[in-house]
Amino acid sequence: MASLVKRVRRGGGYTWYVRHFRLGKEFWLSTGTADKKLAQDVLRRTELEDERFKQGLEAPKRIQHISLEAFVQLYLLDRTGRLAPRTIQTDVMRLKIFTDWMKRSKTLVSSVTIHDVEKFREYRLKQVKPGTVNITLGVLRAAFQWAEEHAYTEKNPFAIKHLKVRLDKKIPRALTPGEIETFFNCEMDSYHRAVFSFVLSTGARRSELARLRWDDVDFSSRTLYFRNTKGRKDRAIPITVELAHLLHSIPKENELVFRYNPSWYTHLFEIYRDKAGIGNHLTLHSLRHTSATELLRSGISIYTVQKLLGHSSLSVTERYLHAIPEDLREAAEVLSGKVKVSG
Repeated sequence: MASLVKRVRRGGGYTWYVRHFRLGKEFWLSTGTADKKLAQDVLRRTELEDERFKQGLEAPKRIQHISLEAFVQLYLLDRTGRLAPRTIQTDVMRLKIFTDWMKRSKTLVSSVTIHDVEKFREYRLKQVKPGTVNITLGVLRAAFQWAEEHAYTEKNPFAIKHLKVRLDKKIPRALTPGEIETFFNCEMDSYHRAVFSFVLSTGARRSELARLRWDDVDFSSRTLYFRNTKGRKDRAIPITVELAHLLHSIPKENELVFRYNPSWYTHLFEIYRDKAGIGNHLTLHSLRHTSATELLRSGISIYTVQKLLGHSSLSVTERYLHAIPEDLREAAEVLSGKVKVSG
């Protein structure tokens, strides 16, 4: 029969140990915690392992029982240096949301159940949009997969099917040709005009815009490089004559091509968007959507657009085909012309 025993640590405080027997031999297992509730979780798992051993069944994987807080620190430490700082920052925020929610039961990593996961999803859906919930669930699934691989839990509770909320596929919001003209015709600072023209010309993401360095602009080979972009990939953009002229118009104040932080670009776009009166449904990222839409409207291959804009898959690029209703209307007119209606 297994039992919990409190042992005093040298530096002060104490730790709960599980005392159990197998084949008449005594074993001591540290729970790694002074919290009795957490220690009882380890005790129950040890008793189950002992019972399987008595029945001659295969012993389950030896799990290292640690608290959620300790696990999060280990997990983030493992990812630091391998992923972009912004990704780490997002992971920290999403993991904290879950650990704070679980604090009511002070659960070990190994004790998180599918039921806990489903209840957490319901809790978050009452607070934020389904898309935001799915991002959090994705972060947690990756974290607990790492936990499973490193023997901190027997099975990933976030790996169940159909956990993410089903979302309606929305057509990306792009500026129409008329809105593009209205936007750039409003009174605008010349430097700000260069920023927005650059985004529209290259399809740059906000993070790519903020991180672009002059060292990544090679006028001799007429190539511009976005380094360490989404998915930790580099992306090359040809420098056209117009783009070269635009870049030469920007003063070289330091190693960065553009001098603002990412959030300020968003704020700037909103100022000029409202000034132009083109609708508050549009965002800075809409300029990237516009780049993709205009390329496809001009007849550029969908494969070329995918490579130029750095989309992770062709299906991402295909979404922009639905954002060109007039082109679909033209196609429908062509088909209609083939139909002979008897009269």
